[in-house]
Amino acid sequence: MQEKDRSRLYIQLSRHNEVQAGPVRLAQVSRLYGVGAEEKKKLGRIELMCIKAGEYGRYSLSAGEIADKILKKYPWHPPVFLGDPELVLEYPRPERKPGSKDWIWTAFVSAVIFVGSAFTIMTFIRESDLDDLFAGIYDHLGMQGAADMHGIEIGFAIGMGLGMLLYFNHFGRFRLQDEPTPMEMEMHQYTEDAEETVLETGDTKGAQE
Repeated sequence: MQEKDRSRLYIQLSRHNEVQAGPVRLAQVSRLYGVGAEEKKKLGRIELMCIKAGEYGRYSLSAGEIADKILKKYPWHPPVFLGDPELVLEYPRPERKPGSKDWIWTAFVSAVIFVGSAFTIMTFIRESDLDDLFAGIYDHLGMQGAADMHGIEIGFAIGMGLGMLLYFNHFGRFRLQDEPTPMEMEMHQYTEDAEETVLETGDTKGAQE
């Protein structure tokens, strides 16, 4: 009988993995080191869990659970995990084309945000007493007669709009710079927080031995 290769198996798990329904195998969610090409193929085919069609959501797996599945088939390959000791699998819902209800809802939310933002800005201007501030600027510049033309007010409004545009770093599909926008950074932080919650609560829907 041929002696088994008892080389040390090193595994680096991918923290976030987008998967589809069906079996999730080790090679899909990790990188394997320390073993030969043939052994790597065999180990990579180990089924970690099976996700049922339609059960969308996030699933978590720990290094201990993965090690148990490996040792059941290949006890001569005790794994050593590098990096994160846990991983998150995401089975996303399929994208669908927006319908009329989606457009109506988008228009309603946009209108609410527009009115709310305008009200917030007007409240800020009223509380900051910008009218008196602008009048004082006209007085210091000796331009009392130009106050009726509202030049500074117009410049303030344009500057605020341009400032918001530069801050959010994009307009529609046009990006001003390569850096991520504040919204993208917030979504990235939300994704990380969601993954941490999944790992801490041990939410493993549909996991199978």
